[in-house]
Amino acid sequence: MTNPANTIVFTTSFDVDQISAKLNWNSSGGSRPPTGRHSGSVYFEQGDTVALVVVGGGSQILNPGGLPPIKSFEIVDFCVITQPEIVECGPNTITKYANPSPFSNYLAACHPMSLEFTNTQVSKNHYLEITKNWIAPPDRPLTIGKQNGRWEISMYITVKIFREGLLEPIYRVFFFDPEGEVGTGLTTPGE
Repeated sequence: MTNPANTIVFTTSFDVDQISAKLNWNSSGGSRPPTGRHSGSVYFEQGDTVALVVVGGGSQILNPGGLPPIKSFEIVDFCVITQPEIVECGPNTITKYANPSPFSNYLAACHPMSLEFTNTQVSKNHYLEITKNWIAPPDRPLTIGKQNGRWEISMYITVKIFREGLLEPIYRVFFFDPEGEVGTGLTTPGE
């Protein structure tokens, strides 16, 4: 019996003043099992679709570090990169790797994403939070394919940050890189 496909939503976030380039992230849809064989990775079922959300924010008042308040940000580059891992290995066995991508509509490891988003913003306690929901092109959704496998799944975004009183924007690159798994992920002799 096959489980019905889910939509797995990756929500990533950053603060324009953070020092680290790492995005905070979480996923919905029960895709991060806390225990068992798939613990520690993002687990996908064949047919799942992936949605991407980017949340950025910053202070709307001059902060203690003397940085001017945020006005807005724009995503100018958005890429998902998949690094296939071993799916079968053992003595007297040819080592096999997963396909370049777990996504059925993408045959390579680098996936430049469209720059189409819906935008919402909320201001609370002098903090501006801007949410950008990625709009998947109808012909290129992120749908998990039929192959089993394991991948490092990274997302890189380049953002252009606009601040009050500055004529030039500030550019930052942020990323995240969890492990992803479809199906059993790995076969060893005897399985």
